[in-house]
Amino acid sequence: MKMSTVQERTDNALTAIHLIALKENRSPEEVRQSIKIAMLIGMLNESPEIRKIWQSIPCENEYPEPEEVILWISEHVKQKLKEYNLK
Repeated sequence: MKMSTVQERTDNALTAIHLIALKENRSPEEVRQSIKIAMLIGMLNESPEIRKIWQSIPCENEYPEPEEVILWISEHVKQKLKEYNLK
């Protein structure tokens, strides 16, 4: 199985944003803004457990970008599928 590079995974996240934009008849930046709002709501959650999850997302800056969250979620799902022997 071929291992994806960080750039390939980032490109996949960007592609996902563009596909959502096309499907919803919005611009990619509008989609990114919607994702950022949802992320902010999650990051401001009062639950320490939820905040810990958000803080565990690897990111280049103080807060993750939508693409970084998409990558983290996809890796998390892949790991869970492996745990349950699903592909």
